[in-house]
Amino acid sequence: MDKQEHFVKNIEIKNFKCFNNFKAEGFGRVNLIGGKNNVGKTTLLEALYINLNGTEKHYFLNSLFRIIQKRDNFFFDNNILDKNMIEFYKILFTIKSHTLKNYKSNEVNYISSNHHQVNFEFKDTFTGLKINYQIDNKECNENIAISLLKDIFRGRIKTEDNILFVKPIGLYNEKIIELFANVQLADKENKLNNFLNLFDNDIREFKIINQEPKVYSKNLKDYISLTQLGDGIKSLINIFISIYSVKDGYLFIDEIESGIHYTKLDELWKLILNISKEQSVQIFATTHSKECIESYARVSKELKDEDITFIELGKNKKDELKAMIYSYEWLIDEIEQNHEVRGW
Repeated sequence: MDKQEHFVKNIEIKNFKCFNNFKAEGFGRVNLIGGKNNVGKTTLLEALYINLNGTEKHYFLNSLFRIIQKRDNFFFDNNILDKNMIEFYKILFTIKSHTLKNYKSNEVNYISSNHHQVNFEFKDTFTGLKINYQIDNKECNENIAISLLKDIFRGRIKTEDNILFVKPIGLYNEKIIELFANVQLADKENKLNNFLNLFDNDIREFKIINQEPKVYSKNLKDYISLTQLGDGIKSLINIFISIYSVKDGYLFIDEIESGIHYTKLDELWKLILNISKEQSVQIFATTHSKECIESYARVSKELKDEDITFIELGKNKKDELKAMIYSYEWLIDEIEQNHEVRGW
């Protein structure tokens, strides 16, 4: 099988958040998205993530609500779900308000790619929320019931196993432990440790000790919690373990440069380009940083990795959101001529 057969090649989005009528095509294995603040970089990741989870209805519904959680940092104690009916409805209406903040009521959202076609419409009802949706021409409509939300937020319903949407510094310990197990299965612990030592020679190794992620500090001669480290090391660990968790799949990384000093970006991109190729993982990432884009181009050229794109989002004179897709050669040329490529 062609290693790139599963890659997303194109996307069409209508009426989804800030995307009214949007098309883009020509994606590569690794795709970096740039543009001005609030132009829609993260929303493009979300649309791709939702579309790729269109293989089965529960995957699809889970992806919709996970996006809401990530956007609004909306979490609650799962134990509340086992209380009385009054508490049930309080939670339902809280979720309803967050949902309608993210998705317009009574308007069909349409997301199509070379893999799936999905459209959905939320309806505001007196008793809660209803969704009509269609996945690859299979229609369905249902009320968003507490039982479904219980299963989603307790992790009983998951998204596709080989699709991850992460913020590098946003993974909690339980998720880090879960993803690190995939690194262990691939027998890549030494590779992770060598990579971390390259970034900070005080770090000797990463381990899970008593259900807590820790690294060994040579100076302190002891294992220390990740909370005692800067965001840069945490980001690097999370990106590494995420790529090894989605073999032959997809990784969406929001604000990829978060916490990482610009002098370390080249090493980060070497890691991402090499491992994504090894694992046949398609990556979409966003950035605000000019240094990150320049590093991406520089390392791609050094590695002669032409299966990359840079996606520049911006608005035309009609205030329509559009994308300019830079191929490897075009991006290298623009960067070397010191042209601005962070949106218009």
